[in-house]
Amino acid sequence: MKKNLHQIIKSMSSGEKRAFALNCKKQGGKKSYYDLFYLINSKSTVDWKALIEEFHVLHPNKSFNNSCQYLMKNILDTLVGIKSEHNPQFQSYQELMRADVLFERSLPKEGYRKIKKIQSISEDLQDHGLGYLSSRLEINYLKALGLGEVDEKHLISIHNKAKNSLKMLRQINEHHSLYELLQHRLTIKGGVFSENEKKKLDDLVLSELSLMTLGLRKSFESQSVHLLFQSYYFTNIGNNKLALKIFKELNDLFENNKKFWGYPPIDYLSTLEGILNSLRSINGHSEIPYYLNKLNLLDNSDYPEHFCRSVKLNYINYRLVFLLKNQNLNESIEYIDIVNNEIIDSIPFVSASLQCELLLNISLTYFQANDLKKSYNYISQIFFNTKPNYSITTFKTAKFIALIIIYERKQLDYLEYELRAFKRAINNKIKLTKLEKLVLKVLLADPDSNSVPKNQSLWKFILPKMENIEKDKFETKSLKYFDFIAWIKSHFGVDSIAC
Repeated sequence: MKKNLHQIIKSMSSGEKRAFALNCKKQGGKKSYYDLFYLINSKSTVDWKALIEEFHVLHPNKSFNNSCQYLMKNILDTLVGIKSEHNPQFQSYQELMRADVLFERSLPKEGYRKIKKIQSISEDLQDHGLGYLSSRLEINYLKALGLGEVDEKHLISIHNKAKNSLKMLRQINEHHSLYELLQHRLTIKGGVFSENEKKKLDDLVLSELSLMTLGLRKSFESQSVHLLFQSYYFTNIGNNKLALKIFKELNDLFENNKKFWGYPPIDYLSTLEGILNSLRSINGHSEIPYYLNKLNLLDNSDYPEHFCRSVKLNYINYRLVFLLKNQNLNESIEYIDIVNNEIIDSIPFVSASLQCELLLNISLTYFQANDLKKSYNYISQIFFNTKPNYSITTFKTAKFIALIIIYERKQLDYLEYELRAFKRAINNKIKLTKLEKLVLKVLLADPDSNSVPKNQSLWKFILPKMENIEKDKFETKSLKYFDFIAWIKSHFGVDSIAC
């Protein structure tokens, strides 16, 4: 509870904190939970033992744990209230509850007026769950009046409307189900590494396509999840050009339907991330600034602070990608210096995957500049901040970069320890690509310490394997972060390293 409380308070904007303070003042009297809020909010880092002592000085007879729970409840009530002001769906569900109360208190006409308004909003927002619930409430209202007083055609039309809402909900649920099964399979396996593994996804792909051929009206949500499924599938089988094409279709769908963005527009942010990620994979650097501008427009004071933090760090992340891909190393380092404080303030409050990718890109910047100490300091934060999930490509790539940095710093004993720890962590549960296995073999072979004849012999063993890897589209996913092949070649006197 304490950790969650600290995180939610630090994620609040100044406007949200003002709204919370106003709600507290309305209740009157001296409140222990508000003093607790002030104590937590006033500290950048919290020593809980010292804070509990401070709390008991102010409120010697109050329970600290109970105050924590009550504080969390009041913060959530405030945040829900703020979201309701900006989100028509939140407002409509509250109106639905008000209509139900009016029916219970024998005020049916007032309740019925609210129901008709809710139904209009549900159709406009394509909220089929809300549409179904409002239709059921309308039928309950008619039953209370006496069904003998109701025209049969009117009753049937309401039932048909409820059925259609359920059909649309079922279709949307099927889309989500198939998309989430695809994500689960690829997460468990760590990706697709061969044509046989690709074929094992055919059942999901065919089922998802068949859904789109059904005669049902296509809602915004079903279209967007369909495009997300397709883009995610093609990204993971290595067809990044087609994935990018579908992401762009998804972007057009969002831009033409702004009323469905939600508050805040998290799904649109994910779409822009997908586009930028695909552009990175296919080396489409020239298009990155166009989508960075779109991303920058989401950094809007109308949206909650936690969302704006994600937007800012995504912008910083892909701005770095753009600079690195264009070999603007000095500008990349200057940019990191400019945004460093913003990164420190925001990074604890964004997703683990975004933290990992941003720290990885900063580390690669310093690696390119041959500042190995700074490079390792940044990449090591990934493994201090969270338990890495090596089934996710970004975390696994970050670990390989960390191992390479340790090797480049000539810390061979530490490298041996880290290699053993990594092997224990994956424990045959995580499948390594051929390229990743080759990198491990090169690290263990330590070409920098070998004689020339020994490296020549080793190179004859490595070269055909690398040539096969370069021809295999399933093996090149991690190359979007770092050119491992060029790194291997550089330690045998061939070519130079590139990100």
